[in-house]
Amino acid sequence: MRKSTKALFLDTEAVTDISMVVEAIRHTLGSCDVLRIEMPVSYRSTLDKVLNFWTRYSLLGVRGFIHGKRYDIVIAWQQVVGLVFSFLKRLFFVNRPKIIILKFIYRKRKNRLNSLLRFMFTKFALQGADCVTCLSRKEVEYYSGLFSLEPDKFKFIDFSIELPNPLPRRVLKNQDEYIISAGTSNRDYPSLFKAMEGVDRQLIVLAPRGSFPGDSLPENVKMFLTSPDEYLEFLRKALFVVVPLKDVDISSGLLVFLEAMALGKAVIVSETWGTADYVENMKTGVLVRPGDVEDLKKAVCYLLENEDKREEMGRRAQAVVRKKYNRTVFGKNIANLALQLTNTGSHQ
Repeated sequence: MRKSTKALFLDTEAVTDISMVVEAIRHTLGSCDVLRIEMPVSYRSTLDKVLNFWTRYSLLGVRGFIHGKRYDIVIAWQQVVGLVFSFLKRLFFVNRPKIIILKFIYRKRKNRLNSLLRFMFTKFALQGADCVTCLSRKEVEYYSGLFSLEPDKFKFIDFSIELPNPLPRRVLKNQDEYIISAGTSNRDYPSLFKAMEGVDRQLIVLAPRGSFPGDSLPENVKMFLTSPDEYLEFLRKALFVVVPLKDVDISSGLLVFLEAMALGKAVIVSETWGTADYVENMKTGVLVRPGDVEDLKKAVCYLLENEDKREEMGRRAQAVVRKKYNRTVFGKNIANLALQLTNTGSHQ
C-alpha cells in the first residue's frame, strides 16, 4: 500500500472557500493539514494594506516554516507566504520540506529602488522553492529567464474558480439590456469607453470610480462598487462580459471572465498571456488585440448583432469552465505535482 504524503496547506483566503482544493489534495495524497491565518476583507490605504495584509502573509510564512518540519511538502496558496517560507529555507540552509508556491505573478514596479529590492528578494527566495505554478504557459519561460532559474522549477497549472450557481435555462431572452465589465488590475477602460461610443447599449463597470483616469464617463457608461453577491447578480443579468487588458505579459482578469463563462456568458477579452490559454477565439469567447479600439468595437457589435452565436458561445464556455477550471481539478493537479516532487509517483 502506498504511504501517504504528509502535506501542509498554508491558507490566506478571506472570502473564497477553498475547501474543495484541500479535499482533492487529501484524496490524492492521503493527508493534508491546513494552517490558516485570518485576513481582512478590505483595506483603507496603502499603509493599511502593508500593515494588515503583508505582515500577516509574512507571519503565516514564518509559522509554516516552524511547523513544516513535520511534513513532506508545504503548499502556499498565496505567493508572498510561499516566498517568505522559501526565503527562510535558503537563509537557514534547509532542504525539507518541499514547497510549492501557487499562482505566481510578478509585476515590475515604477519605483526603481523598490523594484530592485523586490526583485532581489524574490530571486533569492525562488531559489529555495521547489515548484512555482504560473497561470499561463508563456510565463513559465518568461519567469525562468527573468530570474535565471531552471525552467523545471516553473509549472503551468490552469487557474480555478469557485463555480457560481448556473443560470436557469433560456434566461437570456428576458435579461436587462446591458454589457458588463469588472475589475481593476491591468484594465484598459479608456479603450473600452472609446469602443462604446455610438453603441446603443449601456455598459456597466463594476469597479471603483478611480479605476478610470478621466474626468467624465461616456453617457452610456455607469460605474458601481458591489458586494460579491451583487457582482454575480450583475453577471447573471448581462448580455455578455468584456475584460479589456493593457499589459500582455502578465496574467490578469481571469477570475472575472471565467466566472462569466461559468454562468454561460459570452466574453470579450484582450489577447494576453493570461487569456490565450483559457479562451478559444470565436468558440468560447472573442479575443481582441490589446489597446485596439476598433477591434474591440467590432467584437462588441458582433455579439450584440448575433444573439444565436452569443448564446452558443456562452454554452460552450460554460461547459469548458465547469469541467476544467473547477477547484477539484485544481487540487488534483497540485497533488500530482506534490507526488512528483516527493518521488512518490503521479496519480489520476
